[in-house]
Amino acid sequence: MQKLKAGGKSLHLTVEANGNDFEFLVYFPTDQAKPEKLLGSVGLGGQREFARLERSDLKELDSDPRKNMIASPAIEDMRKAMQTQDPKEKEKALKDIVAKNSGDAIAFMAALQLFGSLLK
Repeated sequence: MQKLKAGGKSLHLTVEANGNDFEFLVYFPTDQAKPEKLLGSVGLGGQREFARLERSDLKELDSDPRKNMIASPAIEDMRKAMQTQDPKEKEKALKDIVAKNSGDAIAFMAALQLFGSLLK
């Protein structure tokens, strides 16, 4: 860990792996004294993605950043939905992802895709 700064409602930290700086900004839930997960975003190379940090008893991270991440189980459903050509089938698949994954970043991404399809 290169940088760590905790504010009243947020945590900023920078983790270096394989020559890259991963800049996390996560927020403390207001209804939990000792949360199991923190939600926010991670920046790398000028882009930001959703991030979820989970409580762990690990003392250090693996040098391979891919081994420190777990993709949402619904990521495969999202890939299939995005490759679906039929607009009605795609809409149904995206709605299913939103319904089954409430509170997860994948649900938000699916909802954004649904919103975008309404604008066409």
